Amino acid sequence: MKIYSYLLLGAMFLLGGCSDLLDIDPKNKIPADELFSTPEGVQAHMANLYGRLPIEDFTYSPNRGFNVGVGTDVNNAGFMAAHFCDEAIHPEYNDFGEEWFDYWEDGYKLIRDLNSLLVTIPTLTSITEQQKNEINAETHFLRAYTYFALAKRYGGVPIIKEPQEYNGNIEELRVPRNTEKDTWDFVLEECDQAVSLFGDANENDVLRANKWVALALKSRAALYAASVAKFTHQPYVSFSGPAVDQKLVGIEVISADHYYDECISASQEIMNSGKFGLYKPSPATPEEATTNYQKLFEQPFQCLDGLKEPIFMKAYAANTILAHNYDLDGVREYLTELENMKPDRPDGLIIADPAVFTIAGEVAPHIDRHISTQANNTNYGTFQFWQKLGATRVVTARELSLREEIRANIPDDLEIETFIHGAMCISYSGRCLLSNYFTGRDANQGACTHPCRWKYSVVEEKRPGEYLPVYENERGTYIFNSKDLCMIEHIPDMIDAGIDSFKIEGRMKTALYVATVARTYRKAIDDYLESPEKYQENMPWYLEQIKSCTYRQFTTGFFYGKPSEETQIYDNNTYEKGYTYLGIAGPKNESGMYRLEQRNKFSVGETIEIMKPDGRNIEVTVRAMADEKGEAMESCPHPQQIFYVDLGVEVDEFDILRRREDEAIALD
Repeated sequence: MKIYSYLLLGAMFLLGGCSDLLDIDPKNKIPADELFSTPEGVQAHMANLYGRLPIEDFTYSPNRGFNVGVGTDVNNAGFMAAHFCDEAIHPEYNDFGEEWFDYWEDGYKLIRDLNSLLVTIPTLTSITEQQKNEINAETHFLRAYTYFALAKRYGGVPIIKEPQEYNGNIEELRVPRNTEKDTWDFVLEECDQAVSLFGDANENDVLRANKWVALALKSRAALYAASVAKFTHQPYVSFSGPAVDQKLVGIEVISADHYYDECISASQEIMNSGKFGLYKPSPATPEEATTNYQKLFEQPFQCLDGLKEPIFMKAYAANTILAHNYDLDGVREYLTELENMKPDRPDGLIIADPAVFTIAGEVAPHIDRHISTQANNTNYGTFQFWQKLGATRVVTARELSLREEIRANIPDDLEIETFIHGAMCISYSGRCLLSNYFTGRDANQGACTHPCRWKYSVVEEKRPGEYLPVYENERGTYIFNSKDLCMIEHIPDMIDAGIDSFKIEGRMKTALYVATVARTYRKAIDDYLESPEKYQENMPWYLEQIKSCTYRQFTTGFFYGKPSEETQIYDNNTYEKGYTYLGIAGPKNESGMYRLEQRNKFSVGETIEIMKPDGRNIEVTVRAMADEKGEAMESCPHPQQIFYVDLGVEVDEFDILRRREDEAIALD
């Protein structure tokens, strides 16, 4: 299915490229008129805003907030609470036990961008007045939704309608909280403004806001406000304190009927439009009712004929899925959008499903098609088959050995991509059903919870509750637990095999892991191509760097023959960890300290390392820390806490900070 968040890929063209426009300083910005001069530019910018919308969906975690996992893989929701069932997901984090949720900062970042857009729209000369109204309407809807999320969590919040400018005095930026009633009234006003501006824009698009979506949000928000007013002052509700006295929290009960009326009015306008209705409202049996409800989520695009029940949807997609019938319409839309992102289309699409491959050839002819490892590419005939159909690159199955000599039997212009490092799947070419069965997280869609790392027992049918351990030669019970693939010592063989692209398995890993492994392999390849002797001389450094990451002992997989029992780890399911990931350096503030978003706790006085892209690791002592208000701190205890740090040296933005552990930590 199509997703909004995939358009974030399109928004990336704002950050780089080779056109003359993007070579003008500053290179990380683009003039508003240039951005909005094409449908693709409008779409990319709006998609960025939609992608940050505070929707409690599959990327929402109760104690982590909205869009969790975005920036790596929006479909992963890598920090979802459901994932804490398994150490394999984020073993490099030490302190997830503490509740840590705060939407205030992210909410006001989005509000600032929306306010800036509202100021910019009237100045645009490259679009029509009607187009301005439509963008204006969407922006008011997005601002209403953001304040709706804030009001649900905090009650009354500061209502900021214009972008603030910082002139050196932070006190001028402080805005007092409005009452909770004022906040809810503003949400309803924003919805009304959106409704008045939309007209027929996006009328039939359930994946983008329109008049009916704005009315639906108004109905929902008004019901919240009515409930707050009705129940705040009931005898069984204990609400007191300065915030209540100042009406920052709570609404007078006299307002309840007004909000109920607003809710009913907005709902009636939707119902009386003749555009919406329940999907198959009169099922003959309970089973049919269950099937109808299921289809709303599994086949939403097939539920839009006639009176449609969905008003606003956020959908998800992955090119490597093995598609069902209900996926294909969304796949076609998704790939069409990617094709239309010219000249900033993706370099390639990794595809496993033949139907998706065919659709991509039809609607995205200018994007290379690569064949996923999940297509089980184990012989040269398969490679030739896919090239004849239009593929430019094939990812080998992990079950392939070097002696099978694929390159010698395929055309030179067909590229080979091969996994050289990372976790090994117990199932053939990654086609595992365990994760989906146990946790509902589909390995085929990038969200494996690694149940192969778990400990298993046997239960005899007539003795329920009596668990019998599973033994393998009395070495333990972790019967599916593979070592990690590592080919850093075999770069010459990989190059000689004619492989064009080395692939590192980094699914659901940290930036520290990805940066360390990619940097090490990049240097090893460059060293070997410069001099085989230099490559051998630097081998201890490569191995030290690779082992500084979280790993599970190493194997060469299938490259030199069928793996034996030595490639398994039977006696435990632990990771080895030589370094702890602390965070990525951000920009420097006026005090000369560097912004950081915490990934693990560390303290003033600790010795840590700055990891540079060129291979250098600089050891420094943490001299000072301060919170966002500039107040001194001794440590940063909260996950994703924003703070500033003084390390006594110049730090480049995006440098990675890590802490060496004196002894490798076993993450059990």
